[in-house]
Amino acid sequence: MKDKLNPYNHYQQARYTLSLWVSYLLVGTLGFSALLFYSLKMTDYIQYSIGFGLAVINLWILIKTKKYEIAAYFISSGSFLLLTLSIILDHTVVHLIEPLWFVCAIIYSYFTIGKWWGILQSVGAIGVLIFYYNTSFYSNLEFVLQNKSNNPIIMTVEAFLCFFFIGFFTVRFLKAIHFAEKNYFKANDELNIQLQNVSLQNDENAFLIKEIHHRVKNNLQIIVSMLRLQSYEMKTDEAKQNFEEAINRIMSMALIHQKMYEQKNLQYIDVKSYLQDLIHDLIRNYSTQEQKINVHIQNEMEQIGLKTIVPLGLLMSELVSNSLKHAITHDGTISIQIKRNPHHQYTLLYADSGKWKENSKKGFGLEMIDTLVEQLEGSIERENTNGTIYHIEFKDID
Repeated sequence: MKDKLNPYNHYQQARYTLSLWVSYLLVGTLGFSALLFYSLKMTDYIQYSIGFGLAVINLWILIKTKKYEIAAYFISSGSFLLLTLSIILDHTVVHLIEPLWFVCAIIYSYFTIGKWWGILQSVGAIGVLIFYYNTSFYSNLEFVLQNKSNNPIIMTVEAFLCFFFIGFFTVRFLKAIHFAEKNYFKANDELNIQLQNVSLQNDENAFLIKEIHHRVKNNLQIIVSMLRLQSYEMKTDEAKQNFEEAINRIMSMALIHQKMYEQKNLQYIDVKSYLQDLIHDLIRNYSTQEQKINVHIQNEMEQIGLKTIVPLGLLMSELVSNSLKHAITHDGTISIQIKRNPHHQYTLLYADSGKWKENSKKGFGLEMIDTLVEQLEGSIERENTNGTIYHIEFKDID
C-alpha cells in the first residue's frame, strides 16, 4: 500500500513504461521508415537503419535489466547524435523535420532523465540548428530546388510521427502527474487521520501523566501528614526539628509534581514560580507572625527539566531552611539570583541578611547541600560577611 501511494515510485514506473513504449515504437517506426526509404532508393534509409539497430539494442537492455536509466540515456544520446549527424552530413535535404525530432528527444529527456539533461539537450539542439542555418541551409535548399529531392509524402509521414510522439509523451506525462496528485491527496488524507489519532493519543498520555503527577503529589502529602502526626509524639525539640526538616524536603518534591500537572508542558517546569511557592511554604513553616521576611528572586532560568529541578529544589529548600533556622532571627531578607552562562551552565547567588553562628561541626544540612551541588555537577563557595552568601556554579543536567 505504501509503495502504491508513493508518487516517486509511480514516476519511476511511468518512466520505465514510457521508455519501453518508446523502444517498441522506435523499433516499429524506424524499421518501417528504413524499408520505405530503401524501397524508394533514398539515402535516408541509412540513418533510419542505424536508428532501428539502436532501438533494438535499447529494447533488449530494457527487457533484460528492468531499469529505465540506461535505456533513457541510450535513447536520448543516440537520438541527439543521429539527428546531429543527419543535419551536418546529409546535404540532399532541407532538414525541416529534424527540429521536431529534437523536440521529441528533449521532451523524453526531461521526463525520464531530468531537468538538467533536458536543458543540456535543448542547448545542444539550438547550437546544432544555429550552425546548420548559418552554414548549410541555403546550399541544401538550392540543391533540393534543383533536384527536387525532398519527397512531400515522406516529410508528411515524418511530421505525423513527430507529432504523434510529442502527443504520446505529453499524455504519458499528464497521466503520471494526475496519478501523483490523486495519490498525494489520498496519502495526505490518510496522514491527517494518523496525525489526529496521534494527537488524540498524546492528549490521553498527557492526561495520564498529569494524573500520575497529581497522585504522587497527593501521596507525598499523605506521607507529610503522617510525619506531622508522628512528630507530636517526639519527646525532644531536636527530634521534632528533624521531623520538620524531613517534611520540608518531601514538600519541596511534592511541589514539583504539583507544578507539573498544573502546566501544559510536561517536560519542563517554571523555575521562578516553583521557587516562589517553595520559599513561601518554608517561610510559613519556620517564621513567626511577627517576622517579616522579604524575598527577592532574579531568574534567567525560565524552564528546567525534572532531572535538574529535583536536586535544585532540594538545594534551595536546604539553603532557605538554614537561613530561617540559624540566621534570620527577626526581620530579614533573602536574595536569590540565577544567571545563565554558556553551555547550559548557571550561577546561583544566594544571600541572606542574618547573622550565622559559627559551628565547627558540619551538620547534616550543609553536607546535604554539598551532595546536591555535586549532583548538579557544580561547585560551591560560602562567604560570611553581613549575612551569608553562597556562590554556586551548576549545570542543567537534563
